[in-house]
Amino acid sequence: MRIYQPASIARLSEILLRALRLTIGIDPNRVVFCGNEEKQFLHSLLFAAETGDRFPNSFFKAIAKTDETREDTRFRVLSSWVRRLRERRRNTRILHSRSTLVHYHACFRGGPDVVSNLTEQFVVFPPPQLGLRKQFAENLVDSGASADTAEQLSLYFPRSHLEAYNLLARAPLLNVRPRRVVSSIYGLMDDPLLSRLLVRSGAELTYVQHGGSYGLIPPTEYEIEKTGCDRFLHWGLGDINVYPTAWKRQARNGRGARCLPFVCSSDLTAERFEHTKAVLASLRGTSSVELTFVLHPRGEATETLSRTMGVQVGVGEVSPERFPLMVFDSIHHTTVFEAIVRGVPFLVCETDDIAPPHARGQEFVALLRKAGVLISLDRVRAEVVRSLQNLDLAWRQKRESGFQQAEALVLGNPSLEEYVSTLEASRNAG
Repeated sequence: MRIYQPASIARLSEILLRALRLTIGIDPNRVVFCGNEEKQFLHSLLFAAETGDRFPNSFFKAIAKTDETREDTRFRVLSSWVRRLRERRRNTRILHSRSTLVHYHACFRGGPDVVSNLTEQFVVFPPPQLGLRKQFAENLVDSGASADTAEQLSLYFPRSHLEAYNLLARAPLLNVRPRRVVSSIYGLMDDPLLSRLLVRSGAELTYVQHGGSYGLIPPTEYEIEKTGCDRFLHWGLGDINVYPTAWKRQARNGRGARCLPFVCSSDLTAERFEHTKAVLASLRGTSSVELTFVLHPRGEATETLSRTMGVQVGVGEVSPERFPLMVFDSIHHTTVFEAIVRGVPFLVCETDDIAPPHARGQEFVALLRKAGVLISLDRVRAEVVRSLQNLDLAWRQKRESGFQQAEALVLGNPSLEEYVSTLEASRNAG
């Protein structure tokens, strides 16, 4: 679990801003960042330095856009140009007709009124400039950063706020003045033109939960996000809640499926994997399904364990046709919410890091325990065997024992679209 370090990140944020202004000549009174986006970037950088984690991962590489551009075929270039033109027209229509912009990072999907990545449609970044980044590194050190931190920042700092900063200032659409923007902190990082639009317009910013753990861990774990926006929306386990619109509810039909996935967390160690494997080993002889350990793509032991028999990397989409039942090694997986929305039966292993700060999260955890869904690892084998003997009956009993109430805490909330409509109506009435 990543630990938020407010003092070190706040200090490094000030150093970063000072060095950036020196490097590209930004007016001292100009607002550069929005929604604590730079603090989230620095948080990941510090975490990687302290734990030896790999940084940047593929997501941050995409944000920094410092990798080489591949050569595309003429057909790919043409189809990309047509698709970009179509998206530009659609986004332009939304931007000029809506007072509230719902960004695709708020709901993980597209839609007729969902704004896609504006930067990809309207901006072409210049290549990295080594001389500029060398000067940036020197200014970072002069401003108080360590040599190691300065080197990392000069390598991975986003081009959007260095080489392309002045280019973005002249980008189209910055004359648009939305009243509200709904996204996530990673949406702003992934779409710097949206961030610049927020800075220029002063629009109200709402962040939406974009993964697991929210509402199940102390709020200090995601304080950067909560303090960077005007409003934070949870998927049912916080003070303001919306339906997890990333997924669609659908009927389950997992009969005959042979795969039983045991989904592992990113912090899974080789030692814990071997212990879990030993506890569940007898499932292979007592169950009609094949137990498969699903490793997190960026897990600390994934590279070592990926060559092990009965292991796959990445869970992909939770498909009711694929899985009769899922087992999670922790309640903090995003896929737990997906399984609830899609109606996929699942079990969750108890861990000692469950600390819901809000009453709804506390109720959710208590109901999962009461229903026998949140159980100790030692009970998983027996519960899997019992459930698979008659899955429909077993799951109906769990729903009647408390799971249906737990499910309602997630599913019984307005959709993001409904929430935005209500918000707009109340503001207009006021």
